[in-house]
Amino acid sequence: MSNLFYVLCIIFWMLLSQSHLVAQAAPLAKPSKIILMIGDGMGLSHISMLAGLEKNTAFEEFQVIGMQKTHAFDALITDSAASATAIACGVKTFNNAIGMGPDSMPAQSITKRLSALGWGIGIVTTASIVHATPAAFYAHQPSRALTEFIAKDVANSGVDFFIGGGKRYFDDQ
Repeated sequence: MSNLFYVLCIIFWMLLSQSHLVAQAAPLAKPSKIILMIGDGMGLSHISMLAGLEKNTAFEEFQVIGMQKTHAFDALITDSAASATAIACGVKTFNNAIGMGPDSMPAQSITKRLSALGWGIGIVTTASIVHATPAAFYAHQPSRALTEFIAKDVANSGVDFFIGGGKRYFDDQ
C-alpha cells in the first residue's frame, strides 16, 4: 500500500480520537441579537485576502461561521435575487426570483420566522430597499424587476424598520 494510504489512516484515527473533545464543548448561549452582514459578491477568497492583508480583523473574532451554497435552482451561475433568496429563505430558486421557491410559491424567510417568534427585525442596506438582496428577506415576487410590487410587500413584511435607499418606489404608494 502507498504511504498516502497510511497517512490518511493516521489522520482519520486522530480525528476520531479527538471527537470526544467536540462532544464535550459547552453549548453556546442563546443570542439576544443576530446581525447578518452580506457583502455583495463576497466569498472565501475575499475573506482570505483580507486576513492576509490585516491580521486583526473582526472576522478573526467570530465564534461561529457558516457556509451556504447560494447558486440558483436551475443554474450554477446565479444572480443576487436567487442567491439572497437561498440565504433568506433556505430554498433554491430561479434567477431573478425574490423570496419564492422554484415552484413560484412564496417561501418563508428567516425574518418572517423570527418576527413570528417575537424578535424585532430591521433591514439596513446601502442599496435601495427594493434591491434584490434586501428584498429577498421580506418580498415574494417572480422578478426582481417588479420594484413597485416589491415595495408593496413592505406593508406585510413583519419588518420593524428599514434603512436604505429607494424612496421613489414609495412616493406614489
